[in-house]
Amino acid sequence: MISAAKSETVERAKKFVCNETLAYISFYRDRANTDALRRVVLNHFFAGDIGAAKKLLFREFHSILTGDTLRTERRSSTSRAAHEAELDDILIIFHTLDVHNTLDGYLFVRMDLSALPKFGPEKINIATTADFQARMEDTVSKLSSHISASKPDSAGLNSV
Repeated sequence: MISAAKSETVERAKKFVCNETLAYISFYRDRANTDALRRVVLNHFFAGDIGAAKKLLFREFHSILTGDTLRTERRSSTSRAAHEAELDDILIIFHTLDVHNTLDGYLFVRMDLSALPKFGPEKINIATTADFQARMEDTVSKLSSHISASKPDSAGLNSV
């Protein structure tokens, strides 16, 4: 069952853009910090996936994206790989499209769910991970004490 907000988003969509990389970035770009999003995308998607996503954005929004600096195909340098620069370009393009209210009516979707990371960028936040680990340790400690309390006393069994 689709929630009302999701249903409204689908109904307002005039154009569906099928690309796993763009779907992931589009969904998480306002839900996670940029560094975490970059880290997940760079570690999960192939360089070719990122380059293809950038080209698709340009084909789709060529009339708005008139600047030559983002349109150029990036090359690797000693400071960073080409796909890192292309990912930064994608994030800038999304921001530019937001400023021009161009994304209204567009829905970025994925065709292959197995091609997406199984977690969101917020899951790699070290503070969130440390908090989760502390809660997990507390839960294990409580379970351990409950198990110890429910076990029969082995010394009492030996004396019988």
